[in-house]
Amino acid sequence: MSKMTSLTPGLKFLRRRLGQDKFIKATTSQYYGLVYYGSQVWLGQHTPVSQLRRLNSLHYKLLRIAVQDWKRKSSRSDLDEIGRVRPSQWYKYATGSLIIKIMNRW
Repeated sequence: MSKMTSLTPGLKFLRRRLGQDKFIKATTSQYYGLVYYGSQVWLGQHTPVSQLRRLNSLHYKLLRIAVQDWKRKSSRSDLDEIGRVRPSQWYKYATGSLIIKIMNRW
């Protein structure tokens, strides 16, 4: 998670040069790739609440950068309208997708 935090200055620099849509596309592969990598294994009901809060915080931190909310004025519900899923939602989607793949092979 410290790796993601260290990306923040570069993300702010990038955001100033890209539109919101292009920024979200660019960061999906880099930032969210780090956040969700292997989440089917380590993210779920057994995940400690403190770790889930930190993941959510990192998620919303990127969305604040995407809307250039440098002073944290946007609510989380406003940021949810951007269309990126929260870590807990991603876990449910990824797990469901994995179950469907397994069932289709039987």
